[in-house]
Amino acid sequence: MNIDEFLVFLFGEEEGYVYAPYKNPNGSFHQDWYKYPEDCNNGVMEYHLVNTGGHSDQYIAPALFNSKDTKDFKLSNVVWCDFDEGTPHELGDF
Repeated sequence: MNIDEFLVFLFGEEEGYVYAPYKNPNGSFHQDWYKYPEDCNNGVMEYHLVNTGGHSDQYIAPALFNSKDTKDFKLSNVVWCDFDEGTPHELGDF
């Protein structure tokens, strides 16, 4: 599956903003936003992912947003867990 197919799987024919940040090797965090589907269809997003992915930790939120703000959630067709620190046994009962 290529990036275009993956994005269609995630978002289908919906429209909105995709949050795709990356972390540089020095630890700095860069936040990028893409208009979906326009930036997917014209290759902008794929170009970015390919050119930052080789030297950075690349992320993509499997949700669309109404604007370039993670608090402005629009939709998600999948369930995910964002787990940044620790290990599951440190979480205790939940």
